[in-house]
Amino acid sequence: MQQYNSVMKLRLFLVAVIVTFGVACSVKTVAVDHEGRPLHSFSVEGRPLQNSQFPAVASPTPSPVPSPTPTPVRIFVADQATNAIDIFNLTANGNVAPKFRIAGANTALGTPVGDGFDSSGTLYVLDQNPANIAEFSPGAHGDPSPAAVVSGGLTGLQNPQGIAVDPTGITYVTNSTGGASYISVYAAGSKGDRAPIATIFDGQDLLFIPAGIALFKSTLYVADPGDQQINEYNASAMGTVDPTAVITGLGNPNGIAVDSLGRIYVTDGDVVSVYAASARGGATPLRKISGPLTDTS
Repeated sequence: MQQYNSVMKLRLFLVAVIVTFGVACSVKTVAVDHEGRPLHSFSVEGRPLQNSQFPAVASPTPSPVPSPTPTPVRIFVADQATNAIDIFNLTANGNVAPKFRIAGANTALGTPVGDGFDSSGTLYVLDQNPANIAEFSPGAHGDPSPAAVVSGGLTGLQNPQGIAVDPTGITYVTNSTGGASYISVYAAGSKGDRAPIATIFDGQDLLFIPAGIALFKSTLYVADPGDQQINEYNASAMGTVDPTAVITGLGNPNGIAVDSLGRIYVTDGDVVSVYAASARGGATPLRKISGPLTDTS
């Protein structure tokens, strides 16, 4: 039972997007707040990214970031154990029940593995089974039907692992096929059986088991536990491309986040490693969070 609880604890960690004070991160097991502090098991809905540029849908030139829509800042947990999104107040502490939940037959959530927000407050939930991206209107809770769902054979979603969302609603998903895995990119406003606008394959070393994915400015960061490294790609890349940079020497990287200064946070087994924005190759982490008091095992 203890082993099962440990597994489920790790499964509760999610792909998240922090959109507060300019932080951009998308992770499977770690997220960071605006001061660069690691956070676990949730995403925070707040203000959109600022001073960042992202690729346009139909052009390689950056899209303008939409004006922010004020939203309450809350904590969103992708809960695979109950097929739900649990929503807590930002100040939640201790043994407290969620303020709201998104759960029920209408949601059609099967195995939610991550979530993220665009600047309007729309919630994007990545579901593994069935493989789809479900969009929920700002403020959704209870048993709502998705406002839109990206699903079907044309989408190329295959064993999806992680999701990142830019302010305009462009979504980036890692797909783990056990071989030539890839990142699929979907246009803002996509719904139904829509093919991705871009698919990114690694031309240097195959993305073996891509997991968490983060978007910061014009760079995608992908944790690959199969190759035991972090791969970086230009967010506007298409087709087979070499990484713009890699960080090597990790053991089992799964979650990844980037704070507003570009520092990179990686969950590597039971350790959270923090790298400088300029980290390359076998760089030594700036610091590590590990040990029995961390409760990360």
